[in-house]
Amino acid sequence: MIEEGALAHVGGVCGPSEQPTGAIATAPAPACPGCGAALEDAALLFEFGYAVGGRSLPVALRRCKVCRFLYLSPRPNETALRMRCATAYNRPSSSLVADRRGAMMARLLGTLEREDPRPRSLLDVGCASGQLLCLARERGWAVAGVEADTQGAAYARDRGLRVECRTSLSECHFPPASFGAIVMVDSLYYFPDPAEELEQASQLLTPSGVVLIRLPSRQWIVSALCAVATLMPSLRPRLGRIVFRCISDGLWSCHLPTLEGMLAHTGFTRVRTTLAEWAGGGPSAVAHLVRCFNGFAALLRLATLGKCRVSTGVVVVARKGPPV
Repeated sequence: MIEEGALAHVGGVCGPSEQPTGAIATAPAPACPGCGAALEDAALLFEFGYAVGGRSLPVALRRCKVCRFLYLSPRPNETALRMRCATAYNRPSSSLVADRRGAMMARLLGTLEREDPRPRSLLDVGCASGQLLCLARERGWAVAGVEADTQGAAYARDRGLRVECRTSLSECHFPPASFGAIVMVDSLYYFPDPAEELEQASQLLTPSGVVLIRLPSRQWIVSALCAVATLMPSLRPRLGRIVFRCISDGLWSCHLPTLEGMLAHTGFTRVRTTLAEWAGGGPSAVAHLVRCFNGFAALLRLATLGKCRVSTGVVVVARKGPPV
């Protein structure tokens, strides 16, 4: 477990990642983030604009033919991605959306506590303004966070939370085996190399430590939009804009078998996978689309007695080390 002295230095950390530098731009992905297959082994699905800083950067959504992973290439660079995140954090949220997210955070923390009911040390990767960290602190956890957005990190620090403003776990100053649990709530898909971040998370966890990952899952929605675009090619540009909203601004979209393979490769044993529905927010048209899909997915799961694992999100809990 992390010692109090090890956590104490984190609160005011400012480093080279504290402010975005360089021009916003795009660059091709070197390979599939899911399996490492070459870019040539990916099918082009949609091209659209990535809105950031008053500009529209040309990006494209591709599907890997090897592992079915959905990812952007070309994709926004670090400066563009952080600027986009900052814009998202500064959007006003309705009380309904805030309540939904608060309830979702409470459920995730409850899931974590079922794996180990003793409050220990917790790291929230992509902690935003610290909502989950505040809740965990109230329930007895020693908490720390990592956040790429400067305003989100500053707000979390104002709430008395210890937060590093970094863009990768490899940049952080935590010693190995510092935490009993690490959570990544809707944040892993912002990392261009998710396997590397999972490897870093494994190093920061104590033996038998737990990682909880929540991700949107848009594979089925994108497949449906691809089918519509095939039937009505004139709609493809408009559908591309919907796809941009549906993938939640990230660099890739979860493909559950590939994610589970990443966890196994980086030293984790999956404990459980549960379906998670979208928490709300976003443009009204996309919100309506996702709500309709949630209803359809629930009926499909009911009709197949749970055999069809369709949802707009997943929560994966994994434990460091081999199966026990």
